[in-house]
Amino acid sequence: MSRFCVVAAVMLGLGCTHAPPAAPGVPSNSREQLAQALRDRGFLAADAPPGTQLGGSIRQFQRSQGIEETGFPDRQTLTRLGIDPDTIDSSLDWRTKNIEGATGAGVSH
Repeated sequence: MSRFCVVAAVMLGLGCTHAPPAAPGVPSNSREQLAQALRDRGFLAADAPPGTQLGGSIRQFQRSQGIEETGFPDRQTLTRLGIDPDTIDSSLDWRTKNIEGATGAGVSH
């Protein structure tokens, strides 16, 4: 492949493995999608900044639905919020948040 073709392929983004940025107003990951679903239903303030802890809002939503109040986005909670649990990304994987030695943004020790 000529040098020109390689440069053109890079400039066109061919072979990129990351997803393109989300369109404006569209959540870019599952955590943002969850936050938006909670906002849409009045369980999270519209002006809550990115990174706001969602556990309390999730518990309030779960209480309103009569389901177990865990504060975690489990399958039943996600489904009732209109989110397909089979499509979530690692931003909602609670199993990786509380592993000894692991770190998480916003977690104090």
